[in-house]
Amino acid sequence: MEPKTTIPKYFFLCFLLCFDMSLDAHSGGLDSSGGHLDKSTGHYHCHSVECQLSTVSTITSSYSRENWRHWIDSNGDCQDTRAELLISNSRVEVEFRDIDNCIVESGEWLGPYSGNVFRSARDIDIDHVIPLNYASKNGGISWNKQKKEAFANDPINLLAVSSTENRKKGAKGPSQYLPNRIYQCAYVKKWLDIAAKYELALASEDIEKITEVVTRCE
Repeated sequence: MEPKTTIPKYFFLCFLLCFDMSLDAHSGGLDSSGGHLDKSTGHYHCHSVECQLSTVSTITSSYSRENWRHWIDSNGDCQDTRAELLISNSRVEVEFRDIDNCIVESGEWLGPYSGNVFRSARDIDIDHVIPLNYASKNGGISWNKQKKEAFANDPINLLAVSSTENRKKGAKGPSQYLPNRIYQCAYVKKWLDIAAKYELALASEDIEKITEVVTRCE
């Protein structure tokens, strides 16, 4: 039987109201980028000079992974975001590839998407639950560099998964990719939590699929 992941009905209804219905374009406050998402159109509006300067060079460009700086070493200990996630998610003490303990070589990870266990870090990818490309196409292209970097390195949006599953998923939303059935409830809840935190619009077909999964999880 599939484990139940509690997703309160009021939370899900709130999510639908926020992302699937037309709201006033200037309701609510500004986010950390100095702007806000117009939920009726899915477009991002700047309300500060800094925000306007940071978005003018990217608003008309297509998605580029280089614009979403990831795997940063935020505390200067030589372990980047990938290494720290591998360390925190391993079920045993990890071993390192180098004498400075910067690059993880092995450990033991349960891949949530496949349900398989992996012991070599080379078989593991760090997946962005909401892919960077997907976020870019659904409002994130207008974010400034700081917000893009925060999104790309936020632990709430990162999972250690098998390389095979990560490449199978690519930049797909829930309507085109779901992990193994045991993890689906937790997976769509992560999508809801991340989208709410970053005021990110979701495609209508993905909302429909999330609704389907949530109904089954209740």
